[in-house]
Amino acid sequence: MPAFLLAFLNPAKILEFFLKYWKQLIVVGILLFMAFQQYRINSLKDNITDLNNNIASLTSHLKTCANSNKMLADTMDARNAEIQKWKDVSVVLEKKNKDLKANLQVKRKKTNKHVVDVLNDQTPKTCEGAIQYLRDGIKEITPW
Repeated sequence: MPAFLLAFLNPAKILEFFLKYWKQLIVVGILLFMAFQQYRINSLKDNITDLNNNIASLTSHLKTCANSNKMLADTMDARNAEIQKWKDVSVVLEKKNKDLKANLQVKRKKTNKHVVDVLNDQTPKTCEGAIQYLRDGIKEITPW
């Protein structure tokens, strides 16, 4: 360490310096404190301005998000209504399908019985028998 610093660090000389220049040191301290406070105030003003700009930007983004959220909710509601409509249509179609299957079973049984009756029926061997067979059959076909 240089000798002049050792001489300056002598506690007696430091105390003597403070006692001699204490008023000036207090003024310098107050001026330094005021300069620091002014710097801090200016820094905080800039920070407040930046934060206000951020608030405006974030408010704008929040409005955009809220509008997008509302559009999404409306679209989801529309899709849900459409899904419900198709679900209802599906239920109706399934019931119709079930009814048609039951009707088909009835008609199939009736047709099968009729086919069996025709196959088991005695076919006429003569011409007069064939004509009589046709006359008897026409009664089954016509309602009068």
